[in-house]
Amino acid sequence: MHGIVFDTNILHQEGLSSRSMLLLLRLVEASHLEIFVPELVKKEFTSRKLHEAKENLKKSYDQLTLVTKKNSHDSEFQELIRKTQDSIKVAESKIEEQISKGFDFWETQYQVTILGFDSDTITQVMDDYFSGTGVYRKPKSRDDIPDAMINTTIMQLLTKKKELSVVLKDGAFKKHLQTIEGISTYDSLAEFLETGEVKSKLDELDASSEKAEQIKGFLNGEEFSDRLLQYLKHDYKEVEDIYLEDSEILAKEKLEVDSFGERVEDVNAHNIRDISIQNAAWFSDGDYSLEVSFTTEAGLYYCASYSEYLYLDEDTYRYVSLDSMNGDGLCDLSESMKLRFMGLVTVSVTDDLELEAVKAHSKYLGSPENPISLKLDIQTAEIL
Repeated sequence: MHGIVFDTNILHQEGLSSRSMLLLLRLVEASHLEIFVPELVKKEFTSRKLHEAKENLKKSYDQLTLVTKKNSHDSEFQELIRKTQDSIKVAESKIEEQISKGFDFWETQYQVTILGFDSDTITQVMDDYFSGTGVYRKPKSRDDIPDAMINTTIMQLLTKKKELSVVLKDGAFKKHLQTIEGISTYDSLAEFLETGEVKSKLDELDASSEKAEQIKGFLNGEEFSDRLLQYLKHDYKEVEDIYLEDSEILAKEKLEVDSFGERVEDVNAHNIRDISIQNAAWFSDGDYSLEVSFTTEAGLYYCASYSEYLYLDEDTYRYVSLDSMNGDGLCDLSESMKLRFMGLVTVSVTDDLELEAVKAHSKYLGSPENPISLKLDIQTAEIL
């Protein structure tokens, strides 16, 4: 059985329920793949998730405090805000347990083997630390100690498995692993899934279900694309709930100013056009995933200096709104812009539906009690 190891940054990039993860699950269930996660990677991942969750809850709590200070002296309204803040505090007290449970569930479902760190290898970790060899970028680089510990865990596993795939982004760590016989490295799960042996196995699993192959073909076609477009336009809540920020927004240089704090929201569902779907994938239990993209207008909010705002206001044909400005001349700006949104659509089909029934029910996507349901997950938006 083929073995794959994740580094921490890949778990953060993918999450525990991405399209690529679900495809891995099919390989695990087919006894084609075994997943290994070093104990230190697990701790780094869960601790960072905890930190991010607590930071977001704190921001929400503080923003609610600001709302009451600036907008209302009504005692009933303030009491409502106070109760909401109390709920946030309760959530904060339980968030660590929830993150731990989420990881434990994934670990069990994916039959993950957690690799403990062997304390006997600490001598090698410290020898490399002082010499700057192995995964270390230079002698006495403390930031590289966790990678050195993870590396020894992978090396011990390699003696048992003989061949391993390691998915990671770290430059120095990756360069080191590429020198080790028996190890193949990948930048992403998507890259790993496109390798010949793995892709062939997924195709083989798909071919074992003639119905799934037929439904995939329909979902990849123009007929379903047209029906999905009408669904997104008229059952528009999922589109209007899209919220993206920072690295999820692409081609920011087209703003033509030195901006920061970018976010996209207020997406216009009714104006969706140029929809494209491709690469239908089948998961177990009647779930299919499609890569989707479309263009429409949305609100783009960002920060820039007042001089940058003057440039946009005077030297471009864009309508840019100056929403606020602080004493240092930093402005909150917004404008409606055309963007291309890219992500995934999960199509869930009741198991007993054959192809012709799927085609028939797809005419009424979003209708009550339809045995076909959709979930939209937009991951990036490109400024056009």
